[in-house]
Amino acid sequence: MEIILSCIFCRIIDKQIPASIIYEDEKAVAFLDIHPINEGHVLVVLKRHEERLSGLSEDEAGYLLKIGRKLLKAIQESGIKCEGANLFLSDGPTAGQEVMHSHLHIAPRFEGDGQRVGFIHSDPAQYPRARLDQIATAITDKLARPDKFETITQPTLETKRLILRPYRESDLADIFAYASHPEVSKFVPWEAHIAIEDSKKFLDLVKLSTRTIRDKLYYVFAVRLKESGQVVGSIDFKNVNPCIGQIDYALGFDFWNKGIMSEAAEAIRDWAFENLPKMVRLQAFCVADNVGSSRVMEKIGMTREGMRRKAFVLKGNPVDLIDYAIVRDHEGR
Repeated sequence: MEIILSCIFCRIIDKQIPASIIYEDEKAVAFLDIHPINEGHVLVVLKRHEERLSGLSEDEAGYLLKIGRKLLKAIQESGIKCEGANLFLSDGPTAGQEVMHSHLHIAPRFEGDGQRVGFIHSDPAQYPRARLDQIATAITDKLARPDKFETITQPTLETKRLILRPYRESDLADIFAYASHPEVSKFVPWEAHIAIEDSKKFLDLVKLSTRTIRDKLYYVFAVRLKESGQVVGSIDFKNVNPCIGQIDYALGFDFWNKGIMSEAAEAIRDWAFENLPKMVRLQAFCVADNVGSSRVMEKIGMTREGMRRKAFVLKGNPVDLIDYAIVRDHEGR
């Protein structure tokens, strides 16, 4: 999970700043608003940083409401004055979104609370039936033609020694085998898996996070050895925006220094540049002490761009990050 240091919600999620947290699981956290509409005003936030609702997967958006429903029931049963409630999501600064990390408000309401959450209604004469029908057609046309939101099925990529494919439930034991080693988790935000349930949570998170809309992709690939069929690590690709892609990876300790992750990263690099014409930059970063990860980036042609000092909080400690990238024009791609 990437922590955006400029985002106050990410910092709350990472326990860098205090909050009155009422709920937390592996996907979401909920805490009290410090500027509440009424007592018990809660914010529900997914742990994956995404600024806008349109950037969330269907599962993520549904999960936000699922947790909201659960918390509303608890609020209603808690003794907090709550005769009704407003559940709302402000999407974008123009709509009143103040923190650019998509979140759901749950605001308890009661008769005479002096609050008003709503809109100033326009004059009905401004919207005759013909105009309403025109607007309805524009929206239903967008719904009826999914090509307007082109999706790209996560591919399966093949190299000399590897197959990169979506994760499967049958990979659970292999995930635990590599993710339980403390050296593998040393330079990443997640802790070493202690029980198979930790690996199951990882699979659930992959399923929740996957996005297939062009220019908003997020894929996590299982790195599988052809010879043995064993899954020995993971590599993910995401669109930071339509023009920028990013890779992150982890590899089982027993398979370090064999060129495996470089081979996997090359395959992702080539697929991305060949299939995403808007993408002009592929980037990655690593903790400064992670020499092996730096070597992978250099092997696939990335250029070291510099160091960001104390730019990432890793397991509670600020660390330096090294940025790498490869740019389409510079590489003649």
